[in-house]
Amino acid sequence: MSNNTPVVDIELTPEYKRNLRQISKKYRRIRLDTQPVKDRPCDYFYD
Repeated sequence: MSNNTPVVDIELTPEYKRNLRQISKKYRRIRLDTQPVKDRPCDYFYD
């Protein structure tokens, strides 16, 4: 992996936030489970 890998920022859409809120009623840990994906740098898109 090179040092000049672009940084990718993940922005959540209103639809995603709305759906997350709806399913969080059934799956209580969904917010905690998806947080690492939102916080992690997206360098895994680049090989």
